[in-house]
Amino acid sequence: DEVPKGTPVMVVPPLPVDERAETAFRNDDIRRLGGALAALCGERLGCHFVDPSPRLIDDTGNLAPANHDGDGVHLSNVGHDAYWSVVNAAVLAAMPPARIVSPAE
Repeated sequence: DEVPKGTPVMVVPPLPVDERAETAFRNDDIRRLGGALAALCGERLGCHFVDPSPRLIDDTGNLAPANHDGDGVHLSNVGHDAYWSVVNAAVLAAMPPARIVSPAE
């Protein structure tokens, strides 16, 4: 409630892990938390929920090996590229059109 009215907000959920390399976190828990954040975001005007997970996981639902640096958690360069392509597209889609101001104004 501290965000000024009309301010767009973007919520990105926690990212999946590769459970084959990382055992401290479970993707089921991560997905459950993401679902709760999506629901909360859906209750607020101007809140945009952006989930890059589909671009990052493999067919087992784990963070794809190419998308992490070997520890199952931290994104590799390839993973960062995929993540930011989704986030940047969402930012551009949610931004209001630019208002061009002439130097005389």
